[in-house]
Amino acid sequence: MTATADAQSRPELVGLDEAARDRVSELVTVRGGRCAACGGTEFEVGQALYLGFLFLDEDDDAYLVALTCREASCPQPRTAIRLHHKEFLAR
Repeated sequence: MTATADAQSRPELVGLDEAARDRVSELVTVRGGRCAACGGTEFEVGQALYLGFLFLDEDDDAYLVALTCREASCPQPRTAIRLHHKEFLAR
């Protein structure tokens, strides 16, 4: 299934354009993001899930952005980063 088709079938997910994915990648690097399973530092950026609506203890503009470790031998490649709307979507 393509990312576009997946986003259409899951309306709560926000598809990211290339610029937004690049901003997320930069933020992961700046914050020293590493894969908890293998220590890798390269990630494929996926879709975002809006958290502010779903969880009362989250900021109104909070999102969870899916990351997949690019290390082929990683035993648990899926993780995520919590970001604010203005950090990666508003530009």
